[in-house]
Amino acid sequence: MASAGSGDFEMGCNQELDTECLDYEKPYHQVTLGGFQIDVFETTQEKYAQCVDAGVCAAPTCDWDPDARAQYPVVCITYPQASEYCGWAGKRLCTEAEWERAARGTDGRKFPWGNQDAGCDRAVMNDGEAGCGTLGAFPVGSRPEGMSPCGAHDMAGNVLEWVSDWFRLDYYQQSPEENPQGPASGTTRVMRGGSFNSGSLTLRTSYRAQADPHNGYHNLGVRCCK
Repeated sequence: MASAGSGDFEMGCNQELDTECLDYEKPYHQVTLGGFQIDVFETTQEKYAQCVDAGVCAAPTCDWDPDARAQYPVVCITYPQASEYCGWAGKRLCTEAEWERAARGTDGRKFPWGNQDAGCDRAVMNDGEAGCGTLGAFPVGSRPEGMSPCGAHDMAGNVLEWVSDWFRLDYYQQSPEENPQGPASGTTRVMRGGSFNSGSLTLRTSYRAQADPHNGYHNLGVRCCK
């Protein structure tokens, strides 16, 4: 795991650097976090299979071949499955604020690697064709040039990642400054990071996506914190 540090950072869309800010990424606001660690890589099929073999986790509903695709990210898991896996591994789901802090550091950058445009040299993305021409995810860590400031890989592209927060459009307008945990309730959960079929808009560190927590998707996996 990588240490993502503690202290203050600016969360949300940095309008000084980013002309694509969406309303639910605003306002750009200061957040204070305690120290935490985050997985360097998205959870692989190999890692998730250990939880399945232990009788704790249910197997994903699609794209599941931990023998042939051991180092590919696990996908098609629901929010409860993601949370269960992290708990089994002695970790937990990251909060949305922790995820963003690990992805962008403290300098308000647009992407994990900085402010340079997104492309297939730094992210597994859709640059005209999904998965940089492969139509799918890559093994984790395949784009080291896209590493985040804390050393985490694939925080832009490859697969989306569940985080712990409920999603609400106006949450940033009233979120606490210290260790925000997300709304108390909701109907959808937050996903972060964009995926292999994402364009540059959704690869930005401030981009927020949402999904029904009871559904699994072929471009959605998990990364854990503690």
